[in-house]
Order: sequence, then C-alpha cells, then structure tokens
Amino acid sequence: MADPLEIVDFVGTAPDALLRASAGRVRAGQGWVNLIPLVDDPEDVPRPSVWASIFGARGPAIPVCTWTRESVGIQHGMSTRAGAVLREAGITLPDGWRPVQDSPRRGIVIEIPPDADPELVVTWLVRAGTALSTVLLTGDWRGVIYE
Repeated sequence: MADPLEIVDFVGTAPDALLRASAGRVRAGQGWVNLIPLVDDPEDVPRPSVWASIFGARGPAIPVCTWTRESVGIQHGMSTRAGAVLREAGITLPDGWRPVQDSPRRGIVIEIPPDADPELVVTWLVRAGTALSTVLLTGDWRGVIYE
C-alpha cells in the first residue's frame, strides 16, 4: 500500500480538520481517505484466529471506512450484511447514493456522486462506521490521507 500523505486525528462529531486536509484532493480525484475509529486500548480488541482470518465470514472488529471521489466503503466485523444493520440504526443512504456491494467479509461499497458534499460523506461514514463496530469506540477518529 502507498505511504500516507497525511494523518489527521479528529472528533467524529467535528470533522473540520479532516475536511480541510482532504476534501479538495478527494473531490479532484487525486487521492482517497481511510477513516478509522479509535479505541481506548487496541490490545482489548479481539483478534481472529488464523483459520477465522482465512475462512471466516467477517471483516475487522474495528471498521475501516474508505472515501474516494466516486465511492465510500466500510469493512466491518458484523457477520451479516451492513445494509440491514444500518437501516435498523436509522442510517439511510443520501439521495443519489447507490449500494454496489454488501458482503459480510468484504464490507459494503456505495457509489456516490462525484460532487457529493464532503461533510455529508464524512458524517455518514462516521455514523455508519460507529453502527458497524463490534467494539466500543471513543468517538475519536483518524483520517489517513493517500495520494
């Protein structure tokens, strides 16, 4: 994987620092951002066995959200499709967003308009990532910006 261009820590309810650092780059198609929620003690996060990693039907316990110019995605540790979990949590897709994949192992991928509002995108990813987490989150997030 490429080396990150920049790493920005932010509070999930106040993503301004991440948006300032990344929105223009992503909207121009010149990079992408991984958003990772933070936990109090990473050592407390359950680690799957080697066999579960290879043959299991779930992704990571701590979700990894990805934002590109034309899509968002979330790898998650739920053992079910994300769409149902998000609907149950009251998290719907904004107008013009279209799901293209929803797999317990590979995660959910949603096509978004290239001109989607960056604040809406990040706010949606934080809400959805929180709902899809299988561990307790702090509310703080890390944005890893790639070129």
